[in-house]
Amino acid sequence: MDRPCLMQALESIGEQSHSPIEVVLVKASGTRHGPVPENCGPCPVRAIGSDKNLSRPAAANVGLDHALGEYIGFLDDDDLLDSNHVEGLVVLLQQHPEIRAAYAGVRFQGPDPGSAREFNEAYEPVRLRLGNYIPIHAVLFHRSLRDQCRFDEALEVYEDWDFWLQMSRHTDFLHLSKISATYRDIGNSAVNPSAMAVSSQRAAIYEKWRLRFSGEEIEELLGYSEMHFSRPLRQHAQQLQSKVQGLEVEKDRLWVHIRQLQAEIDKILQSTSWRVTTPLRWAGDVLARARQLGRNLNRLVRQQGGLAHAAGKTLKLVRQEGWQGFLWRCKRELSSDPGQLSGNDYQLWIEHYDQPGEPEIKAMHRQMRAFVRQPKISILMPVYNPNLRWLQQAIDSVLAQIYPHWELCIADDASTQPEVRQMLQGLATQDQRIKVVLRKTNGHIAAASNSALEIASGAYVALMDQDDLLAADALYHVAKALEQEDIALIYSDEDKIDEQNRRHAPYFKCDWNYDLFLSHNMICHLGVYDAAQVRALGGFNEALSGAQDYDLALRLIERISPERIRHIPRVLYHWRSHHASTASEESVKPYALEAGEKALNQHLQRRGIAGQAILQPGGHYRVRYQLPDPAPRVGLIIPTRNGLELLKTCLGSILNKSTYPNYQVLIVDNGSDDPEVLSYFDALGRDHGVRVLRDDRPFNYSALNNRAVSELDCEFVALVNNDIEVISPDWLEEMVSLAAQPGVGAVGARLWYPDDRLQHAGVIMVGGVAGHAHKGLPRGAPGYAKRAILLQSFSAVTAACLVVRRSTFLAADGLDEEHLAIAFNDIDFCLKLETLGHRNIWTPYAELYHHESASRGLETTPEKQQRFAQEVRFMQDKWGERLRLDPAYSPNLSLDREDFSLAWPPRVPPITASDA
Repeated sequence: MDRPCLMQALESIGEQSHSPIEVVLVKASGTRHGPVPENCGPCPVRAIGSDKNLSRPAAANVGLDHALGEYIGFLDDDDLLDSNHVEGLVVLLQQHPEIRAAYAGVRFQGPDPGSAREFNEAYEPVRLRLGNYIPIHAVLFHRSLRDQCRFDEALEVYEDWDFWLQMSRHTDFLHLSKISATYRDIGNSAVNPSAMAVSSQRAAIYEKWRLRFSGEEIEELLGYSEMHFSRPLRQHAQQLQSKVQGLEVEKDRLWVHIRQLQAEIDKILQSTSWRVTTPLRWAGDVLARARQLGRNLNRLVRQQGGLAHAAGKTLKLVRQEGWQGFLWRCKRELSSDPGQLSGNDYQLWIEHYDQPGEPEIKAMHRQMRAFVRQPKISILMPVYNPNLRWLQQAIDSVLAQIYPHWELCIADDASTQPEVRQMLQGLATQDQRIKVVLRKTNGHIAAASNSALEIASGAYVALMDQDDLLAADALYHVAKALEQEDIALIYSDEDKIDEQNRRHAPYFKCDWNYDLFLSHNMICHLGVYDAAQVRALGGFNEALSGAQDYDLALRLIERISPERIRHIPRVLYHWRSHHASTASEESVKPYALEAGEKALNQHLQRRGIAGQAILQPGGHYRVRYQLPDPAPRVGLIIPTRNGLELLKTCLGSILNKSTYPNYQVLIVDNGSDDPEVLSYFDALGRDHGVRVLRDDRPFNYSALNNRAVSELDCEFVALVNNDIEVISPDWLEEMVSLAAQPGVGAVGARLWYPDDRLQHAGVIMVGGVAGHAHKGLPRGAPGYAKRAILLQSFSAVTAACLVVRRSTFLAADGLDEEHLAIAFNDIDFCLKLETLGHRNIWTPYAELYHHESASRGLETTPEKQQRFAQEVRFMQDKWGERLRLDPAYSPNLSLDREDFSLAWPPRVPPITASDA
């Protein structure tokens, strides 16, 4: 503490722009201390003494115990704070009160001038588990964490890392991407452990935390380590490349053999013996798996070595296990997705369904000759110091386009590498469709994009990065879409390519989904825009570089109707994934995420939407809509029959946790006869004003809710199962603020099983009628393309917890009590809302537990199964193809599972040789 640098550290505190600040100075060296100042600038100094030497973690705990401020931070005596450090963090924390810790960037200064560097990386929980990258004086946190976290005094080093890990169990960290502190190594630090000690203490951290990390967290840690620290393995990968080429040859040979086998199987499928076995094939899970059944049995036959072997094994199983055992085995096998044969292998899927051959290409050329419009498409490509090999590949992918009416407009943003300009000028002379503008000053990506736009002459502009690839049929599909409709914005599916051009991580998108678009830029690649509209908007906003394409799309959708937005459900764009790209990791360019947040808030302001877009730690956005003032009256409808413990859990959590200021609970008592339940009803009415509506008819979920809605006089109604338990206190504020938005129908919540597996994250049209998206996903997992954590629209949401305007409920004639007394009434209701022009929203920010079917049980009796089958048939007859073509779900994803597996085959119409 008595080092000369202490006064410099205190002076940096005294110069802070924020006030008030107190300084708690811990005398960590026992009685061997000189005098300390009473103030540093306007900040009072309280010196806390000790009669013994204190270790760093012990001294930190003493400081924690004596701190009086609302926010707490640490500063070593050899480090410094910029004058705006504390103020910046306080403002950020006050803007995000749900998060209790924030940190800023820190510059490092060592004794060697060449050692200078910066610590300014975005927050990643998995990265923090791997190692500490947040200097101790970078952080400011709320004093409430003091009661939950302590410095581990058994640690000699890494006590701050351990402290951050403790804090991360209670809060996320906000990152202020601005350097506002200095970490100094002046050569006489009080702590200078040996390399062996450091290694030992790192091991101590891992030993301490290894049993506290969940299996999912360990899996994330391993995946992150593999992704980000695998460079030493690349040399080995190069050595293996020759072996891979040999395997590719063998793979091609095997595929020829597979196709021959498939032809033989097709003959078998037409044979008499195959038709005779139809009753056996029909026996397995007929309702949910009918469409997939033939393909899966085909797979089983191949697995068993052909039809004869399969028949023999069938007879053996029947003799050993009886027909019930055999049918159980069939059902288990037939319930699996054929993609599992290859581990849901995307490479296998590409070879099957995403490699147009010569017949398909000829069909495309025949179609193009019949196109009436054949618009020129200008591809805008900003360039700055690119990898020349990848740039050449990007340009080659444009030159390889099947559709010929394009131009490539390249704007070099004053690259410092002279060979870039030489290469571009040479390319421009080789093909007149390549146009190049060489900027004299570097203006960043938005300015360069505007320069490319200036030289574009096409009716439409497509956006392309300097190291990415277009699929050869990309512009053909764009032109085909433009031929059919008046479209102002087109977007396609995309995947990523690594540095060796291997495709992976496909993003099979849904059709236009405004709420999903506000959660992340779902358009991204490939995006094609009406050039006249882009120019009318003034081009790209140069104040929002990094998110200029997101901002452009946000401004464009304000001018056009949703009908002028078209999704092409094909992978037309391959996004280069490398260590410096946002394709591999969004946090590589935090400025882009922050620019996206600004673009979203400007969009909300232009549309007059009362709300705020907030960047989330995962790199996506949350729009928090403002609740109407005063808060509208909400009627919570809870049908029940007996089930005292369920009721107590449900009602107790609602009454004790919910923070919404204006709601009424209406229990619909469907014939309860348990005296304890009836007594509980009386107590609820007396103590909490809960109303009980008696309805003794046979259980009909739709009728019970319809009657309850007619009995209420409130602006919104919430359908709530009696097996629901509140997790987030503001669940109703979140759901009502969304249901109050224009054009919104039903709003659903994120529901969890009691073991913290996901039960409901929206409804997708799978399994014959409908299923829960990402059902069974563990807590913390983002799901496919983050769709398990993003606010978005779905075709339907479950009525286990659903909020809707009462007038909207009545306009849709409520729930169908005639045909759908028990199941699928909520799906039917949401689809009716959709036909009335409403969109149904699912929010991950209203969280509740759902003890699913605990109140009425499962469909186990013959009577229940017969009723369920009738409801399935009714839904399929009424909604037909709508159940197969879900606009909130990709036709490239399976209809047989809820985990967004690949579809085998996809439901995208193939290009056939007969197309003309």
